[in-house]
Amino acid sequence: MPETTLWKCLRVLEARRAFATYVIYAYIGVSAFKILQVFGLMAGQLNYEDTGNLDALNMVGLVVGLLNWFLQIAATIPIVMWIYRAHANLVAMKCPDLKYSPGWAVGWYFIPIANLIEPFRAMRELWRRSHSLESGAVRDAPEMAPWWTTFIAANTLSFITAFSPAHDKQDLFGLLSLALCIASAWCLLQIINKVTQAQSDLLSARHTFA
Repeated sequence: MPETTLWKCLRVLEARRAFATYVIYAYIGVSAFKILQVFGLMAGQLNYEDTGNLDALNMVGLVVGLLNWFLQIAATIPIVMWIYRAHANLVAMKCPDLKYSPGWAVGWYFIPIANLIEPFRAMRELWRRSHSLESGAVRDAPEMAPWWTTFIAANTLSFITAFSPAHDKQDLFGLLSLALCIASAWCLLQIINKVTQAQSDLLSARHTFA
């Protein structure tokens, strides 16, 4: 593929990185606010009976909850677009012996059971081959294992929360799930930034020594 086309692909990746960054930061901010709100209620810092404005507080909680849910769904779009483009760039740069195509790097997230491990493996391959086109001993990002561990743990807790009959446990599990989601989102953001930069450096080095 011509160098000019590769640079265009990289600019697309950078645009998707920026889009993902904005949405992830928004999600982290709203999630943190929701944690503080729920924690305040559990700790007795916010007492509905003392406020004299129960409807307003309920409305705030509803809006924050809906916004958090919306941002969680919305963040999926730029992240999936970034994953696809990043893998497609490796193909465009003729990276040999790739195990995951751009389509499957995204598709594995939606296949039950397999989505517990295959997306992590695909991301690990993306990280390693973005730092070196040849298959070699490239160390994983320090955020890689924490990203996937917190992601799986957060989803597991969300599932438990949905079916827990005890209201107090729902609040506790919900808080833990949100905290893990924030940690996972932060780790993923670091991976996105570093992979994007690595592909830029890789293409620059290739251009220099061409």
